[in-house]
Amino acid sequence: MFTQLELEVEEQITHVLHTFQNMTEQQLLHVPKKGSWSISQCFQHLNSYGDHYLPLLQNEIKNRKRTIASVDCKSSRLGNYFVSIMDPKQSSKKFKNIKKHIPIDTIPPHQIISTHTNQQESLLVYIREFQSHHPTNKRTIPTSLTSLIKLNVIDTLRFLIIHNSRHIIQASNILDFMK
Repeated sequence: MFTQLELEVEEQITHVLHTFQNMTEQQLLHVPKKGSWSISQCFQHLNSYGDHYLPLLQNEIKNRKRTIASVDCKSSRLGNYFVSIMDPKQSSKKFKNIKKHIPIDTIPPHQIISTHTNQQESLLVYIREFQSHHPTNKRTIPTSLTSLIKLNVIDTLRFLIIHNSRHIIQASNILDFMK
């Protein structure tokens, strides 16, 4: 499973660099219709999730007990639920964002894309680290919704990656709208 997650993140990084890195500021800030987000806002939203989850994943790596690589980390029902509702192939439902994940227009758009790419590179490192020393299902990470809801490491990674995918698709659709 870690190998698949690694491939998905690598594909996302390649797509973002190829598609969005060299766009003009005007293109990144273009809002296609009232009430929708710009490309920059899509990535700023993703960065807010990275700001929440990446330090927690890093902390899990630093503080975990190393386990035998054959120990299997499995998805939970709750994790499968969170992934399925976020998966753009399974759900097109729009969600209301909590305040800390609503993008604001004060950060330069190229910095936002750069931050996202750096976060994805960090995520790749963490996935590779988890792959070599599997986490256990007993270790959990609080969601950004509330610290009362926690997911195991594999579910946290799956959710973060599918959430990224959802908004990268949204940003690509904005680009298509501009053509």
